[in-house]
Amino acid sequence: DGTTLRAFEPLWKSKRPATADDPWSSAWLRGKYAILGPSRYAIQFGCNPIPDDQKLIKRLKIVPVMVAAGQTAPSDVLAAIEDHREFVKSATMDLSVDPSATKKETAEIRRADKSGLVLVASGIMRRRVGSTFEQHGMCVRVLDASEFYGSPTEVVKAIRDYATGGRRVDRVHIENVGFSVAINEMIENHYRLPSSALIGHKTRNIPKRDRLKAVAMMLEDVMSDEGFPGAKVEIAGVWDNGEVHPLPRLASLVEQLYQHGFTKHDHLPDALAQVLAFLAPIVGVGQGAV
Repeated sequence: DGTTLRAFEPLWKSKRPATADDPWSSAWLRGKYAILGPSRYAIQFGCNPIPDDQKLIKRLKIVPVMVAAGQTAPSDVLAAIEDHREFVKSATMDLSVDPSATKKETAEIRRADKSGLVLVASGIMRRRVGSTFEQHGMCVRVLDASEFYGSPTEVVKAIRDYATGGRRVDRVHIENVGFSVAINEMIENHYRLPSSALIGHKTRNIPKRDRLKAVAMMLEDVMSDEGFPGAKVEIAGVWDNGEVHPLPRLASLVEQLYQHGFTKHDHLPDALAQVLAFLAPIVGVGQGAV
């Protein structure tokens, strides 16, 4: 249901005092971890095939951009939401596309692979101070993500529907290799986009995991607890029951980031890695091998 559990916190809590002999208590789970090790424990007791030390991204930075219906939020959360509304007014909107790996139009082939769209906003974050907003530095924030089955023609239609559905898109990013070149041409011809608004990316046959690894430091927030710089890229979230959770439309992206390599589809992280590699110099973060 979106609830975040701490390490060794049981999902079903016992009403008795926790002991090492009490099944599913924290003490009992720690004992199992000591016996099984991180990999087998993650699989058997974490419902997770990846132990933390093997994840590319251990924790994302989720920030509130709205309050769930019927909920109330403290003043600092409401201030952050107001700052977000001010931020998106002037932010640059980048729509990154990872098309399905097929140029076929048949229904059978189209259902074999998905395409992914990710919308990222970047620009100067201004925070309210009194009655005015003051600059607070560069911000990159993931606002939306969607995936669907579709041929190249349907990918172009999805981009058109996305950009004409009341959402501003300043730049479109897409692979510029193989059959994706045709998608590039269809987008350019259909929208008459200037060359600066259609960004082609060459993957140079770099595996998807390596592409995500190259920008993972921009997404990783786990070291912020130790006083080190946190994530440079934030995930839009909703304030609900006293906690911030990723927006429902970003749930698949978040799952694919945390479980990369162990999910059926991975187009959303690839679309995100593509645009973050482009934005890295703007944010001022190195980008590894990409």
